Amino acid sequence: MQTEIKEPLSISFNLKQIRTLEFSISNRINQNSFDVSLVQFRVSLGYEFNADSDLLGIQTTVEVFTDNSEQLKICHLITLITFQVTDLGKIFRSSESEITVPDILMHTFLSLAISTTRGILTAKTEGTVLHDSFMPVIDLQQFLSQTDTPKGKLIIP
Repeated sequence: MQTEIKEPLSISFNLKQIRTLEFSISNRINQNSFDVSLVQFRVSLGYEFNADSDLLGIQTTVEVFTDNSEQLKICHLITLITFQVTDLGKIFRSSESEITVPDILMHTFLSLAISTTRGILTAKTEGTVLHDSFMPVIDLQQFLSQTDTPKGKLIIP
């Protein structure tokens, strides 16, 4: 019996661009009656890649609500974090109907995009009612194990 030995794939990437696409925050919230412990975050992720230019973009959308009823949205942020990935086409395999990405690699890109977005949100809400509210840490392993997620759009409840 012969076992096929695959050579490890060397992956090289760097941040190409960090952009805030949209940001809004309500100034109609009374700081004296606002309970920061009730704040809820809804985060969704989308991605696209261009193998010809070795670019991968992760778009992160964050909506912040006053409580778990999610009736009053007080903040909205969309970021685009773009990575330059050497030989992207060799790592991401695509067909007409789906894209295949190694989980560990996608986990790395999503973690970086979410952490960067968390920092942007923290900086943009400094001095507002949300200054003590931080976007929670997200369990990406659980997220990546969801099989019914539409391709190109990743949603974290």
